[in-house]
Amino acid sequence: MRPRFRRISWERFRRLSTQRRQIFQEYRRRSYDAVVQYEFLLPLTREDQLRESLDSLFFVDAIRQRLDEIDIDELTSWVGQKPEESVRDYLQRLTDLVGRTFGGYSVSHVDGRFRDGDLLTREDAARLVAARDAYIVDETTASVRFIVPIASTEQQHEGTFADSGVDVPHVEMVGGAAEEVRLTRQLFFGLFVEAIVSSIQGEAEIWLIERGPHGERLFVWERLTP
Repeated sequence: MRPRFRRISWERFRRLSTQRRQIFQEYRRRSYDAVVQYEFLLPLTREDQLRESLDSLFFVDAIRQRLDEIDIDELTSWVGQKPEESVRDYLQRLTDLVGRTFGGYSVSHVDGRFRDGDLLTREDAARLVAARDAYIVDETTASVRFIVPIASTEQQHEGTFADSGVDVPHVEMVGGAAEEVRLTRQLFFGLFVEAIVSSIQGEAEIWLIERGPHGERLFVWERLTP
Protein backbone atom coordinates (compact mmCIF):
# COMPACT_ATOMS: atom_id res chain seq x y z
CA MET A 1 0.00 0.00 0.00
CA ARG A 2 1.30 3.45 -0.83
CA PRO A 3 1.95 5.52 2.31
CA ARG A 4 -0.39 8.35 1.37
CA PHE A 5 -3.36 5.96 1.20
CA ARG A 6 -2.92 5.22 4.92
CA ARG A 7 -4.21 8.72 5.68
CA ILE A 8 -7.64 7.76 4.28
CA SER A 9 -10.20 5.88 6.34
CA TRP A 10 -11.71 2.65 4.97
CA GLU A 11 -15.14 4.27 4.81
CA ARG A 12 -13.91 7.20 2.80
CA PHE A 13 -11.94 4.92 0.48
CA ARG A 14 -14.96 2.67 -0.07
CA ARG A 15 -17.27 5.62 -0.71
CA LEU A 16 -14.92 7.22 -3.20
CA SER A 17 -13.90 4.02 -4.96
CA THR A 18 -17.46 2.83 -5.44
CA GLN A 19 -18.37 6.17 -7.03
CA ARG A 20 -15.28 6.00 -9.21
CA ARG A 21 -14.03 9.38 -8.08
CA GLN A 22 -10.45 10.52 -7.76
CA ILE A 23 -9.15 10.26 -4.22
CA PHE A 24 -6.52 12.95 -4.72
CA GLN A 25 -6.86 16.06 -6.85
CA GLU A 26 -4.56 16.10 -9.84
CA TYR A 27 -2.78 19.27 -10.96
CA ARG A 28 -0.81 20.44 -13.92
CA ARG A 29 2.38 21.95 -12.55
CA ARG A 30 4.27 24.92 -13.93
CA SER A 31 6.69 27.49 -12.55
CA TYR A 32 7.85 30.97 -13.55
CA ASP A 33 11.46 32.00 -13.09
CA ALA A 34 10.53 35.69 -13.03
CA VAL A 35 7.60 37.66 -11.63
CA VAL A 36 6.79 41.33 -11.17
CA GLN A 37 4.92 42.48 -8.06
CA TYR A 38 3.27 45.79 -7.28
CA GLU A 39 2.01 46.64 -3.81
CA PHE A 40 0.00 49.75 -2.89
CA LEU A 41 0.08 50.79 0.78
CA LEU A 42 -2.81 53.00 1.83
CA PRO A 43 -4.86 53.74 4.97
CA LEU A 44 -7.83 51.39 5.24
CA THR A 45 -10.21 54.35 5.05
CA ARG A 46 -9.24 54.68 1.36
CA GLU A 47 -9.69 51.00 0.53
CA ASP A 48 -13.12 51.43 -1.06
CA GLN A 49 -11.79 54.13 -3.40
CA LEU A 50 -8.84 51.94 -4.27
CA ARG A 51 -11.02 48.88 -4.96
CA GLU A 52 -13.33 50.92 -7.17
CA SER A 53 -10.41 52.08 -9.28
CA LEU A 54 -8.74 48.67 -9.42
CA ASP A 55 -11.91 46.85 -10.37
CA SER A 56 -11.63 48.52 -13.78
CA LEU A 57 -9.14 45.74 -14.51
CA PHE A 58 -12.06 43.34 -14.82
CA PHE A 59 -14.14 45.15 -17.44
CA VAL A 60 -13.45 45.56 -21.16
CA ASP A 61 -15.23 48.90 -21.41
CA ALA A 62 -13.24 50.35 -18.48
CA ILE A 63 -9.93 49.29 -20.03
CA ARG A 64 -10.97 50.70 -23.41
CA GLN A 65 -11.92 53.97 -21.75
CA ARG A 66 -8.45 54.25 -20.24
CA LEU A 67 -6.86 53.47 -23.62
CA ASP A 68 -9.02 56.12 -25.30
CA GLU A 69 -7.82 58.71 -22.77
CA ILE A 70 -4.22 58.20 -23.88
CA ASP A 71 -2.84 59.63 -27.11
CA ILE A 72 -2.39 56.97 -29.80
CA ASP A 73 1.24 58.01 -30.34
CA GLU A 74 2.01 57.30 -26.70
CA LEU A 75 0.28 53.91 -26.88
CA THR A 76 2.28 52.90 -29.94
CA SER A 77 5.48 53.81 -28.09
CA TRP A 78 4.51 51.10 -25.59
CA VAL A 79 3.31 48.47 -28.05
CA GLY A 80 3.97 48.90 -31.74
CA GLN A 81 1.05 48.97 -34.19
CA LYS A 82 1.29 46.49 -37.06
CA PRO A 83 1.40 48.03 -40.56
CA GLU A 84 -1.86 46.38 -41.68
CA GLU A 85 -3.62 46.89 -38.33
CA SER A 86 -6.48 49.37 -37.99
CA VAL A 87 -6.73 51.56 -34.90
CA ARG A 88 -9.76 49.58 -33.77
CA ASP A 89 -7.95 46.24 -34.07
CA TYR A 90 -4.87 47.70 -32.39
CA LEU A 91 -6.87 48.90 -29.39
CA GLN A 92 -8.58 45.52 -29.17
CA ARG A 93 -5.18 43.81 -29.14
CA LEU A 94 -4.03 46.11 -26.35
CA THR A 95 -7.22 45.39 -24.40
CA ASP A 96 -6.64 41.65 -24.73
CA LEU A 97 -3.02 42.10 -23.65
CA VAL A 98 -4.03 44.00 -20.51
CA GLY A 99 -6.61 41.32 -19.72
CA ARG A 100 -4.01 38.56 -19.98
CA THR A 101 -1.42 40.45 -17.96
CA PHE A 102 -3.51 41.64 -14.98
CA GLY A 103 -5.95 39.00 -13.81
CA GLY A 104 -6.62 40.23 -10.28
CA TYR A 105 -5.22 41.51 -7.00
CA SER A 106 -5.22 40.64 -3.30
CA VAL A 107 -5.89 42.82 -0.27
CA SER A 108 -4.52 42.34 3.24
CA HIS A 109 -4.71 44.52 6.34
CA VAL A 110 -1.74 45.48 8.50
CA ASP A 111 -1.87 47.32 11.84
CA GLY A 112 0.76 49.97 12.39
CA ARG A 113 1.79 53.07 14.36
CA PHE A 114 3.19 56.18 12.73
CA ARG A 115 4.69 59.47 13.91
CA ASP A 116 2.67 62.37 12.55
CA GLY A 117 5.24 65.15 12.34
CA ASP A 118 8.77 65.95 13.45
CA LEU A 119 10.55 63.99 16.16
CA LEU A 120 9.70 65.38 19.64
CA THR A 121 10.56 64.73 23.27
CA ARG A 122 7.93 63.02 25.44
CA GLU A 123 7.20 66.37 27.09
CA ASP A 124 6.65 68.19 23.82
CA ALA A 125 4.58 65.32 22.48
CA ALA A 126 2.39 65.43 25.58
CA ARG A 127 1.75 69.16 25.01
CA LEU A 128 0.80 68.40 21.43
CA VAL A 129 -1.66 65.71 22.49
CA ALA A 130 -3.07 68.00 25.19
CA ALA A 131 -3.79 70.53 22.46
CA ARG A 132 -5.79 67.78 20.68
CA ASP A 133 -3.20 67.20 17.98
CA ALA A 134 -1.91 63.72 17.17
CA TYR A 135 1.73 62.71 17.53
CA ILE A 136 1.64 58.90 17.30
CA VAL A 137 -1.16 57.59 15.12
CA ASP A 138 -2.59 54.08 15.15
CA GLU A 139 -3.57 53.19 11.63
CA THR A 140 -4.66 50.10 9.71
CA THR A 141 -3.04 49.92 6.30
CA ALA A 142 -4.52 48.23 3.26
CA SER A 143 -1.89 46.36 1.26
CA VAL A 144 -3.09 45.81 -2.31
CA ARG A 145 -0.84 43.44 -4.25
CA PHE A 146 -0.55 42.47 -7.90
CA ILE A 147 1.57 39.45 -8.88
CA VAL A 148 2.32 39.18 -12.59
CA PRO A 149 4.20 36.07 -13.78
CA ILE A 150 6.47 36.64 -16.76
CA ALA A 151 5.03 34.23 -19.31
CA SER A 152 8.22 33.79 -21.32
CA THR A 153 9.94 32.27 -18.25
CA GLU A 154 7.28 29.58 -17.76
CA GLN A 155 8.40 25.97 -17.27
CA GLN A 156 6.20 22.88 -17.35
CA HIS A 157 6.89 20.12 -14.78
CA GLU A 158 6.17 16.41 -14.95
CA GLY A 159 5.36 14.77 -11.64
CA THR A 160 5.80 16.81 -8.46
CA PHE A 161 8.01 19.87 -8.15
CA ALA A 162 10.38 17.83 -5.98
CA ASP A 163 10.57 15.08 -8.61
CA SER A 164 11.48 17.57 -11.34
CA GLY A 165 14.48 18.87 -9.41
CA VAL A 166 13.41 22.49 -8.99
CA ASP A 167 16.36 24.65 -7.96
CA VAL A 168 17.01 28.35 -7.50
CA PRO A 169 16.52 29.99 -10.91
CA HIS A 170 19.14 32.11 -12.54
CA VAL A 171 17.45 34.29 -15.11
CA GLU A 172 19.23 36.79 -17.27
CA MET A 173 16.67 39.39 -18.23
CA VAL A 174 17.37 39.56 -21.92
CA GLY A 175 15.29 39.12 -25.04
CA GLY A 176 11.65 38.25 -24.57
CA ALA A 177 11.69 38.17 -20.77
CA ALA A 178 13.25 41.63 -20.48
CA GLU A 179 10.76 43.04 -22.99
CA GLU A 180 7.86 41.45 -21.12
CA VAL A 181 8.97 42.99 -17.83
CA ARG A 182 9.26 46.39 -19.52
CA LEU A 183 5.83 46.08 -21.10
CA THR A 184 4.19 44.93 -17.85
CA ARG A 185 5.62 47.96 -16.08
CA GLN A 186 4.59 50.34 -18.84
CA LEU A 187 1.01 49.07 -18.93
CA PHE A 188 0.62 49.14 -15.16
CA PHE A 189 1.94 52.66 -14.71
CA GLY A 190 0.49 54.08 -17.91
CA LEU A 191 -3.01 52.69 -17.56
CA PHE A 192 -3.67 52.35 -13.86
CA VAL A 193 -1.24 53.93 -11.40
CA GLU A 194 -1.90 57.62 -11.99
CA ALA A 195 -5.62 56.97 -12.47
CA ILE A 196 -5.68 55.21 -9.09
CA VAL A 197 -3.66 57.92 -7.34
CA SER A 198 -5.82 60.72 -8.73
CA SER A 199 -8.97 59.02 -7.43
CA ILE A 200 -7.68 58.97 -3.84
CA GLN A 201 -7.97 62.33 -2.13
CA GLY A 202 -6.56 63.73 1.09
CA GLU A 203 -3.64 61.41 1.85
CA ALA A 204 -0.33 62.91 2.95
CA GLU A 205 1.61 60.15 1.18
CA ILE A 206 0.89 57.20 -1.09
CA TRP A 207 3.41 54.38 -1.37
CA LEU A 208 3.85 51.86 -4.14
CA ILE A 209 6.44 49.07 -3.90
CA GLU A 210 7.71 47.43 -7.08
CA ARG A 211 9.49 44.06 -6.90
CA GLY A 212 10.92 42.29 -9.90
CA PRO A 213 13.94 40.58 -11.43
CA HIS A 214 15.89 43.84 -11.24
CA GLY A 215 15.26 44.29 -7.50
CA GLU A 216 12.94 46.51 -5.49
CA ARG A 217 11.91 50.13 -5.81
CA LEU A 218 9.67 52.43 -3.77
CA PHE A 219 7.53 55.12 -5.42
CA VAL A 220 6.13 57.87 -3.18
CA TRP A 221 3.46 60.47 -3.92
CA GLU A 222 3.70 63.29 -1.33
CA ARG A 223 0.86 65.77 -1.03
CA LEU A 224 1.82 69.33 -1.94
CA THR A 225 1.04 71.97 0.68
CA PRO A 226 -1.12 74.79 -0.78
